[in-house]
Amino acid sequence: MNREVGAMEAFYEVLPVVLRKLPLVDAIRARAVCRGWRDCIDADKFKFEFGKPCSYCPLVFKLTDGEHTWSGYDATTLKWESLPSLSNAPRNISLLPILGSGNGSVGFGVLGSYSAYIIANPYLQKWKTLPSSPDCWGHAAMFMSSDELGGFQVVAVRNDDTYIYESEHDRWREVGHPPRCVKEGQVIPRIKDKACVAFCNNRLYTTSADGDMLISFDMRTKQWANQRFPFDPDVCHFSESEKKSMQLVECSGTLFAVTEDEQIGRIAVWGIGTRLGQLSLTVTMPLTVQHFLKPNPPTPYRRRSKPKKVISTGHGHQLFFWRHGSLTIISYDLFTHKWDMLPDIAMARAGEEDISELQVKVDIGFFEPLNIVQ
Repeated sequence: MNREVGAMEAFYEVLPVVLRKLPLVDAIRARAVCRGWRDCIDADKFKFEFGKPCSYCPLVFKLTDGEHTWSGYDATTLKWESLPSLSNAPRNISLLPILGSGNGSVGFGVLGSYSAYIIANPYLQKWKTLPSSPDCWGHAAMFMSSDELGGFQVVAVRNDDTYIYESEHDRWREVGHPPRCVKEGQVIPRIKDKACVAFCNNRLYTTSADGDMLISFDMRTKQWANQRFPFDPDVCHFSESEKKSMQLVECSGTLFAVTEDEQIGRIAVWGIGTRLGQLSLTVTMPLTVQHFLKPNPPTPYRRRSKPKKVISTGHGHQLFFWRHGSLTIISYDLFTHKWDMLPDIAMARAGEEDISELQVKVDIGFFEPLNIVQ
């Protein structure tokens, strides 16, 4: 009996160590094994929450009379917080940052120029204008990654070549040719529009135009992955509308896909397992929740409009959903399985104002203040 008790005590001492190493999607599945595993994962829930003292996602940007302001949602306080003004930029910058902004740094294109980009640390009010490179400008798609030491990399993708800027060396260099699917112009507009792209474990993931393939760029090797990962057709019976609407979302190092089937009115979240391309259904958004993502009802001055595309992002262990041109944002907690609506944003009243014509937009990015004290 004593041996059995000792074995069980040793098991539950080791169990948290093992579960802590699981990707988020596997940790969610492990919760369903038994009550003991669920309690163990829930007790260690902080592992999958926001690892920084301040972390904001999603972000909302507003431009009014030359004043460039932004706010971020803090899931620990359940409030929107105003972030440092962006109006002190040395040049007029775009409303939204480029893809990949987050760890203390945000990147913006300069309005009226294809060849100028600025990287900022908003809390320190430091602005870095990237050096010009005639080889990589033009209609390139830009994305970036940054680290906790303040360094960053910016990648410029064109049809025929890919360049990278490294803040450590303060210069651009060519890193190779993109795969054929990029050359055919499928990936570039997705990166520009932040549509169906996500960073996960130092890789940028996106899908092919037909929605059947996953492609990636490895930030460590500075190369496009030679192997592309096909979705399993026996598992992924996606309709054409689901393929076109697919969004890729990252949560705590795990990749998810969000799809919407307009024919049957289904919004679904799929977990992409350790072997990329193997999807499993994580959750389907209830119709009662989808109701809040519907467009505003018609009025004598506004016709009934077709619902715009659902946009999604992830942070910590939460997923966020909204429609283009709206400030009504829905959240889903992957641990508690609870759906909720985020509080109204002070910049405009969610659900009551059509912001499609205003300079107010929700962004899929996140922001974690770094290097505040130097």
